[in-house]
Amino acid sequence: MIDPEKSLVKLTFSLTRFDPNAGYELVIRGLDALSEANDADFYFKKGEEHRLKSELSMAISYYEKALKINPEHEDSLFYMGFCYLGGSDEITHEPIDDDIDLDENTRNKKAEFAYKKLISISK
Repeated sequence: MIDPEKSLVKLTFSLTRFDPNAGYELVIRGLDALSEANDADFYFKKGEEHRLKSELSMAISYYEKALKINPEHEDSLFYMGFCYLGGSDEITHEPIDDDIDLDENTRNKKAEFAYKKLISISK
């Protein structure tokens, strides 16, 4: 059984006496922390949020976190390669200006690595 003296519930109750919204915030933060702990899909979705805003270096960092948890996370491998190749706008399909500070050769090698790994696990 959970020790009420050390539980998140007690902390939430104590803070809600000072700020009624604090309990809600703590629950959301607690759920986020629990989901971040060991969930590749969580990091993939965070990466997607950044990719869709054309923040490709941030997207790549989240895809890499997902791949540390699950090295065969296919969506992360695909979209990481996509980002290294420069990505494109979801609606117009035009190339986007990105914030990845790597030369073209390095970017191509990283994209190639991601795609080769994706192909190898898909067989």
